[in-house]
Amino acid sequence: MSFRHIGEMLDGKEQPLTEETQTWSGAREIYTLTLNQSVTTLTLEMDILETHAEYFEETIPKALEKLKHIAEERTPITIETIVNATLADAWTTWTDPEQITKWNFASDEWCCPRAENDLRAGGRFSSRMEAKDGSFGFDFEGEYIAVEPLSSIAYKLGDGRKVTIVFTETDGGTKVVETFEAETDNPNSLQQGGWQKRGLIIVITPSETPSTVILTMNFLILPRSFVIFDASVSHT
Repeated sequence: MSFRHIGEMLDGKEQPLTEETQTWSGAREIYTLTLNQSVTTLTLEMDILETHAEYFEETIPKALEKLKHIAEERTPITIETIVNATLADAWTTWTDPEQITKWNFASDEWCCPRAENDLRAGGRFSSRMEAKDGSFGFDFEGEYIAVEPLSSIAYKLGDGRKVTIVFTETDGGTKVVETFEAETDNPNSLQQGGWQKRGLIIVITPSETPSTVILTMNFLILPRSFVIFDASVSHT
């Protein structure tokens, strides 16, 4: 993206060129985005007057650093569902590896052939997600930060993003609320829909009467991109 400075505006109206504005009228700013794997580099080239060099060399890096922070900021997204089961049954279905393999996949075309779960602070978990036709597969894994049995789970993914899950018993069953830090490669609305759509119907039989459990499992893994800025200034 590039643009050229022409003159000054005052109250929404373009002002006539003065002797001062003529000294910088026509100066350019050029912004170039370059993607290298998961890293995006923003390069800024500016035409400036020698008398303005010290000001821009001090302020531009600060502005770009703020932009970098905004671009990399991890926005929390919350999704929730109601599980038609007791708190204990919902917790077991969510955390037991044998149960996880029965429901932790996006559709009938996918499967979860194996799962491991060391459910404790500092423990790790891993679930294998695979397309049944063998065309694609990946491991969803992370490390637990905190575990409060029958109450809440907090963990971090391999890229450092954090996820929390809260279980609350209600009159209608168990409410599960999941909050995750969004990555930066896709719109937040797309990520929210992707995680929410992982709701599956699971039948568990803690007693003689089966219970239908609707769970939402977060296993959408998308690469994060980090933004690095490189500012170069050319003097006129």
